[in-house]
Amino acid sequence: MYLGLDLSTQQLKGIVLDKKTLDTLAQCHVDFEDDLPQFKTEKGVFHSDSVPGEINAPVAMWGAAVDLLISRLARELDLGQITYVSGSCQQHGSVYLNDSYETVFGSLESHRELSGAIEALLALPVSPNWQDASTEKECAQFEAAVGGPERLAEITGSRAHTRFTGPQILKVKERNPAVYKQTARVQLISNFLASLFAGKACPFDLADACGMNLWDIQTGQWCPELTKLITDDSHSVETLLGGVETDPKVLLGKISPYFVAKGFSKDCRVAQFTGDNPGTMLALPLKANDVIVSLGTSTTALVVTNKYMPDPGYHVFNHPMEGYMGMLCYCNGGLAREKVRDELGGWDEFNEATESTETVSSDEVHVGIYFPLREILPRAGPFEKRFIYSQKTGKLTEVQSPEDSLATEHKPQASQDQWPPQMDAAAIIQSQALSIKMRLQRMMHGDIGKVYFVGGASVNTAICSGMSAILQPTKGAWRCGLEMANACAIGSAHHAWLCDPNKQGEVKVHEEEVKYKDLDVDVLLKAFKMAEGECVDKQ
Repeated sequence: MYLGLDLSTQQLKGIVLDKKTLDTLAQCHVDFEDDLPQFKTEKGVFHSDSVPGEINAPVAMWGAAVDLLISRLARELDLGQITYVSGSCQQHGSVYLNDSYETVFGSLESHRELSGAIEALLALPVSPNWQDASTEKECAQFEAAVGGPERLAEITGSRAHTRFTGPQILKVKERNPAVYKQTARVQLISNFLASLFAGKACPFDLADACGMNLWDIQTGQWCPELTKLITDDSHSVETLLGGVETDPKVLLGKISPYFVAKGFSKDCRVAQFTGDNPGTMLALPLKANDVIVSLGTSTTALVVTNKYMPDPGYHVFNHPMEGYMGMLCYCNGGLAREKVRDELGGWDEFNEATESTETVSSDEVHVGIYFPLREILPRAGPFEKRFIYSQKTGKLTEVQSPEDSLATEHKPQASQDQWPPQMDAAAIIQSQALSIKMRLQRMMHGDIGKVYFVGGASVNTAICSGMSAILQPTKGAWRCGLEMANACAIGSAHHAWLCDPNKQGEVKVHEEEVKYKDLDVDVLLKAFKMAEGECVDKQ
């Protein structure tokens, strides 16, 4: 059997697949807020009251989640039958370890609980979350170090982003020198979790290392101009970061005795753990120009490509197996949609509004920008803005929200009649898809092939249909069913399967075609480009 794990922002999921058929045998999850209330997180994270944009997660919470998940899985099946384990983890987050980390990883069995062991090896009790937007200053330093955002994207596959690991490490070094002094090793969440399962410090996964703004994708080495920013005389690249494993099928070793004591076989092997987005790529049999749209806390679009075509407007990583993957990642995904849902009353009202509201008329085009959190692609917000584009005059006019319009004694030029509350449901779905469409046009050779919707919100037909109408895939749009809401965990289990030299079976896809209506996407794109241009940071 193969165990695949998904350590996301709000949950830890585990899925076990049959060794011969790759059918799902068991699946469990741990919700951080509901199941681990002692850590007092809100949707899995802490929002700082003192540092604007700072969002962290308690690292020990993940250990408690692993213990709880394993106990739940043990009630479903014999853990001793699991032969390979792999995982996918929220990307970019950094874990700061003190000089006891090697000893603690190697002696986990001496601890009753993982959370206690983890607390003993941390130099910093929290890990910066991918939603963190507190490192604008450090991002500027990274881009300046190599000559600008274009050059940084050419080297690392991405311009500097506030959530990326390199700027976050620099933030710790410059703003919290006491913690930096105590830090002996920095890991990503992926190789940190792998280290717990393997019982030793594990190297970075290649695909996940590409999300750090430190790895030179073309040379296959740490970039010295960038690592210089995060190191000093007592922290060399070799000691602070360690190595990157470039062979995705290399096994990390046998599982830690800690997990053997909980029922795993001592012969269970640990494969590499990667990031959640690379892990999702392994959940489906993708071809060039096929796109996965992952509808989770963030909205993410992933595309398979054989060519390295970096650009500051998007991300290119090494694919978790071969070639490259393009990635668009948006902070304002599920949480932004849920905010509109709450304003309308619930999902039934949201879905009805999405399907029945027309954003394009003979003259007017309605587009919105919904960034309740500061956005990373593009750099803008936090705000919500609504615009009406006139096809006759070519003019774009910002209008008030329905709530502001109702509260205004003297109605503005564009009243609530021009932007009813239901318009937000259709506009937010189209806005998210238009941003993806606009950027994929720069990233790909040719048109979109298939679109696969995965992630928690992929069960929502109205969301998938509304996005498909914008993306216009040439080979159809497909919703991958309830099971593919666990795409990261399934991709991890597939990774474990790929690392088995005696593997059997083949990847199965349970897909359902998404029907969608025709839209004038060209005019929506034109209006959206103008609207986004009005919203992005001007520096």
